[in-house]
Amino acid sequence: MQIQPENRMSWHLFASPLLALLQVPRAVPNLQLLRILEQLWLWLWLWLCLCLWLWLWLWLWRLVVLTATTGRRSLLRLLLLLPGIFVAVSAAIPLTAGYGLEEFLAALNDETLVYQEVKGDVVLNGSLPAITGRNLTLVGRAPRGRRPVIDGASKHGGSESLSLTLKNLEFRNFNGTAPIFKTRTHDIVIQDCVFRNNRAVAGFFSARASVVYVSYGSLKISGSLFANNRVEGRFGEGGAVYAIGSVTVIERTVFRSNEAMGTGGTGKGGAMYIWAPTYRISDCVFEGNKVDGHGGAVVVSIAGRGEIVGSRFARNSAYSTSSRFKRYATGGAISIYGEEFTSISGCTFTENKAEGRRGGAVSLSMYQADVTMSGCKFERNAAGRYGGAVGARLVPADFVEGSRGVYLGDHGAPWSRTKFCRGNTYSGNLAGKSGANNIYVDVRNSSESGVSFCPSRPPLALIEAAPAAFLAALNDETVLYHEVKGDVVLNASLPAITGRNLTLVGRAPRGRRPVIDGASKHGGSESLSLTLKNLEFRNFNGMAPIFKTEGHDIVIEDCAFRNNRVVVVVGRAVSGSGCVVYVLFGSLKISGSLFANNRVEGRFGSGGAVYAIRNVTVIERTVFRSNEVKGTQGTGEAGAMYIWASTYRISDCVLEGNKVDGNGGALAITTEGRGEIVGSRFALNSAYSTSSEFKRYATGGAISIYGVGIIIISGCTFTENKAEGKRGGAVCLSMYQADVTISGCKFETNAAGRYGGAVGARLVPVHLVEGPRGVYLADSGPPRGRAKFCRGNRFSGNLAGKSGAENIYVDMRNSSESGVSFCPTRPPLALIEAAPAAVTISCAFC
Repeated sequence: MQIQPENRMSWHLFASPLLALLQVPRAVPNLQLLRILEQLWLWLWLWLCLCLWLWLWLWLWRLVVLTATTGRRSLLRLLLLLPGIFVAVSAAIPLTAGYGLEEFLAALNDETLVYQEVKGDVVLNGSLPAITGRNLTLVGRAPRGRRPVIDGASKHGGSESLSLTLKNLEFRNFNGTAPIFKTRTHDIVIQDCVFRNNRAVAGFFSARASVVYVSYGSLKISGSLFANNRVEGRFGEGGAVYAIGSVTVIERTVFRSNEAMGTGGTGKGGAMYIWAPTYRISDCVFEGNKVDGHGGAVVVSIAGRGEIVGSRFARNSAYSTSSRFKRYATGGAISIYGEEFTSISGCTFTENKAEGRRGGAVSLSMYQADVTMSGCKFERNAAGRYGGAVGARLVPADFVEGSRGVYLGDHGAPWSRTKFCRGNTYSGNLAGKSGANNIYVDVRNSSESGVSFCPSRPPLALIEAAPAAFLAALNDETVLYHEVKGDVVLNASLPAITGRNLTLVGRAPRGRRPVIDGASKHGGSESLSLTLKNLEFRNFNGMAPIFKTEGHDIVIEDCAFRNNRVVVVVGRAVSGSGCVVYVLFGSLKISGSLFANNRVEGRFGSGGAVYAIRNVTVIERTVFRSNEVKGTQGTGEAGAMYIWASTYRISDCVLEGNKVDGNGGALAITTEGRGEIVGSRFALNSAYSTSSEFKRYATGGAISIYGVGIIIISGCTFTENKAEGKRGGAVCLSMYQADVTISGCKFETNAAGRYGGAVGARLVPVHLVEGPRGVYLADSGPPRGRAKFCRGNRFSGNLAGKSGAENIYVDMRNSSESGVSFCPTRPPLALIEAAPAAVTISCAFC
């Protein structure tokens, strides 16, 4: 549209009398005549001012001479200067006001003009005309270096152009359905410019940028400011800048409070959207930008190579006004997808926020990508679900996520390498998913992808990675030894380990323990003999333990097992026995390890972490914490570990906070030979029942032992263990033909529902049936037993429902061959139900 010039407001105050005298209209279509009249009036005005100044000077000089004796010479000298000041200002006004809308529009419309200096402010009375026929350079040259302002008057928009260079100009208050400057297959260069309060509203198509749109050309911006610009309407992209298919360089530029809004969660890039073969953003500031979609400040797509260097991102946010698309509001500061090479270095990310699934500061959606982050600082960023600082995910070539979709060109299976290199720091970042506050990377659907950390893996980083090398080692029957050098996230349950005895050893950088993650939905498998060293297994979830062997051996050294789960399906199936390890007719040795928050669920579940039956068992220097057998309606056994062994030894272990819906809060043991529990600590373990019918059988808050042979408990500490059932707040002994020795143990503040707040013992028949559980041992005649409480035992603060049985309760009434002995004295609050001759105070039995 051709714009009609309006009145020349910058000079008509002085020129109007002359124009009126000559009867020339103010809206002069002949610009040459206009310039002649302007110059004529300028020289006339200067001549008149000079004459006036000479006349005033002579008059004032005469006044000085006449009043020399009055002492007012200072005042008169000032009066002498006033005419000069008046003349200078009067002469300057027409000189500075000689540029207006007509010159600016003439430059845009004149196809022969390739360079134009804008010497004053311009207020538009229509949208900008198309700039055609040449490449144009516009340079601001207002007096005293001031930046001229081109004002869209809050109602006029921009236009299309060929190549364009803008220097030292300010554009403000543009308002239309297109950006101020738009070019296709040409270049735009912007230097030292300012763009404020501009707006583009989506028409039939989506709104793309309020300031600059470059398609398949190049874009370079330096030393500029983009503030309070916005696009509005569905699928709005790039609050200020949109570059597609264009080489893009942005440097030393500030993007502040720009926004893509009113998009219903479909927007991209609060400040800038880039789809480029290459781009570089350096030494820039992005703060307070917002998007109703993803990429609070910047969205980048399908770049061959991209760099973001030395820039600061603060208080940018991605949100969604549509609940349907809220989870896709990712990348509070930056959202990148589809790139080949990305480098983010030396940047600061502070208080950025993504309401959606991932990436409070940075969201990466990678197809075939190599991403490096180094020397960056992430502080107080937040994501709705994963990766308060960084959230990354491997995506297919045809990427669709909620409202957005992009085809990246099918080059084969997705793969990626995400590298967190030296100098990255993390503090105060938040995410809805515990353990993913700083970093989340999901590359599960690629066996060729990986994640690396240098020099060490930061805390609160959740990596869900493909298990290629790990699974290959499990499946290859020729592999006897395999080093696991990184984290593994399973995409299926573990395969059976067959044909050989396998050793798996963790060898992650800097001695870190590699994590094998079941992704909360995959389970374990069966194996032959197996040795595990320096590994962590977490989040397994199935109907069988992680490792199960029959007739073979398992050795575990310096490993951790966290948050694993087994669910019993029908009856007392093997599937409900042991969440982590199940060994039948073999041997089990565990040392220096941790079992935490593992659980078995369902009726007749046994062994919240470990189940070992008919074997030799050695457990040493190992911690069992907060494991549980639950949902059994009082039929469960052993919150942490169930052992049925010919011999066993548990030494220097810690068992705390374990629970069972049944008996044996931490341990349930059936002994057939010799068992020792030495130098261990039992605290806050509990046996309870969710069935009122079986509540009285919830015995042994810490330990429940049944069987024959020799049982030794020495040098142990039992604190605040609890059994809701009949007996044994800390230890419950059900003896058939057994010799039990307890020495050097400390029992404090344990509690039982009825008898023996510390220790409750009872002589039982060979075939024990107690509520829902039953055990049958080899019949060796009538029951008999000896319970020996030897030197060094101490009791304090223990409780029991039966008065007088707060510390010890022993029931041996059904055997004349049994006995109880105390050395050196019988402790207080010990109730012994046996023939009088069966109770002795003697150290001879110890």
